[in-house]
Amino acid sequence: MILALIPYTWIAFSNSDLPQFGKYQDDGLFLIAGKTLKDAQGYRIASLPGKPYQTKYQPLYPALLAVVWSLNGRFPENLRLFAAFEWVTFVMYLLLAWAVFRALGFSVWKSAGMFLLLALNPWLLYWALLPISDIPFSVLLLFLFWILARRRDDPRWWVAAGCAGALAYLTKSVGILIVPAIWLGGWRSREWKRCLVMTAPAVATFAAWTLWASIHRTHLQQSILWYYTDYIGFHLKNGGLQALSKIFESNLGTLIGVVGNSVVYNLADSMPGRFLSVVLLAAAISGTRRLIQRTGRVEYPAFCALLIALLLVWNFSPNARLLAPVWPLFAMGLCAEAEHARVLVRRAHESLKKSDRIAARMATAGVTLACIYALVLNMTFLARGIPAMLEQDRQWSARDRITFDWCKRELPDAAVVLANNDTALYLQTGLTAIRPVPNSVAFYKNDTAGELENFTHFDGMADFFGLTHIVITPEDFGDYDARQREWIVSSLIHNPRHKRIYSAQDSTVLQIERDHSTALGAMRLNQAPGQ
Repeated sequence: MILALIPYTWIAFSNSDLPQFGKYQDDGLFLIAGKTLKDAQGYRIASLPGKPYQTKYQPLYPALLAVVWSLNGRFPENLRLFAAFEWVTFVMYLLLAWAVFRALGFSVWKSAGMFLLLALNPWLLYWALLPISDIPFSVLLLFLFWILARRRDDPRWWVAAGCAGALAYLTKSVGILIVPAIWLGGWRSREWKRCLVMTAPAVATFAAWTLWASIHRTHLQQSILWYYTDYIGFHLKNGGLQALSKIFESNLGTLIGVVGNSVVYNLADSMPGRFLSVVLLAAAISGTRRLIQRTGRVEYPAFCALLIALLLVWNFSPNARLLAPVWPLFAMGLCAEAEHARVLVRRAHESLKKSDRIAARMATAGVTLACIYALVLNMTFLARGIPAMLEQDRQWSARDRITFDWCKRELPDAAVVLANNDTALYLQTGLTAIRPVPNSVAFYKNDTAGELENFTHFDGMADFFGLTHIVITPEDFGDYDARQREWIVSSLIHNPRHKRIYSAQDSTVLQIERDHSTALGAMRLNQAPGQ
């Protein structure tokens, strides 16, 4: 187990400057929320025009980040502190997964093998480098399910479980799925009192947060604002319900690929590998069923089933990060199914038929070679692939900081900037910024007009937010294909309202020429409810 922690520890501390910071935006929004709490500005998205309240992300994780901000308030130097915090969180995640394995009856060596599977999950390790809420949420979740596995008959632990559930919901919105999962377990055993004690804090927290968010959420009708402030609104108002069948079909294929690639690096990139990914997923499901039959514990599998069902119909592709709460159960499912397969192979080894014995030896050799091959591929990616990706991000980040430094020196404090890496720009310069987040539902529907709406109607969007400048870097607009990216950049640069004021390091800054009438958008943002 200690050896299994070496790859992640080496990657985390050799890249503690977090060169990929801001690339996926969520990490930056969490840090901004933590900074506003630390500076006593309220729970707001300080980087956005009008500084609307942060009604999308629950406040517990930003509150923890606020503590880190209080230790060092200088960005980007304090990224190393956030990286250390994430290292501690991920180690806690692995150790609690180990505790759950042992509590559910797995031997020391089987638990160690599952620990290794998690600790060498290539894409889980990549996401665990960033300050995002998924790993802390999984820590609280695993603690709760450890109580249900080890201390479920002790009323003194019920309150602790209830508090863990409430804190999990305050970390991530899908934590509310804990409530139906616990009641499903209670329905089987008729333990109504335990279920009530364990779920009441989460329900109360859910009601309080929902009320607060509904009061403080901005009601202006703009797709980018929905993205920043409202999970459900962004999904529904962009036509998510009408596209459910296409979303489900696409996300199911993505889920299969994520499962395969998380066991063996990029396994699902080939057709045979994709078939093996389906086999792995089926084996984990079958093993989970055996685990339920053996232990009688359904709460954790029920939660994971509900979470996966939600991810399959949500308008963002599932990835290793969003599945962080599921991976320990996935490991247990594979282990349980492997135990069953081992029994069958042993019987074949002891069979009187020569063909059965030969088949058993071939199966044993095949699985052994497959495990060695997977270990080599994963370790190669951890030793070379992730560092190479992060080094490229470091080069991009260094170039962007030169551009951002120029913006800090030359742009007025009242500037409102369109930037793909809006959070890093704000934290480095203090300038208000937005990211032109596309309508993700349109990508599922192959709706090109919807995908490009922010840019085909750019002047209207610029007037709504009161944009004054645009920052363009070579890696921007990664959600689009190469042809669309070329058109987007060309349309921005050649817009007659846009004047180039900076060009260096393959980056461009444009100034938007405005008149007094186009300030209406910014005024409306500043008049949003609760501000």
